[in-house]
Amino acid sequence: MKKQTAVEWLWLNLTDDMIGELSPEQIKSIYDLVQEAKAMEKKQSKTDFEKGQESTKFKFPLSSDAYYEETYGK
Repeated sequence: MKKQTAVEWLWLNLTDDMIGELSPEQIKSIYDLVQEAKAMEKKQSKTDFEKGQESTKFKFPLSSDAYYEETYGK
């Protein structure tokens, strides 16, 4: 089972009550910010994986891209 990132959790838990009175432009702005945050979170996760690889003698047979795909499926 793939893990859910914190940003995905936030997006999925925003309710209609929270964003229902916003204009379509405001909702689009929030969506764009969430997409940017997801990209930042992905980059950070991959960087953390690479730093972990560098700091240990054990090397995982995965690249950071493969690790992220296997863990989060995106």
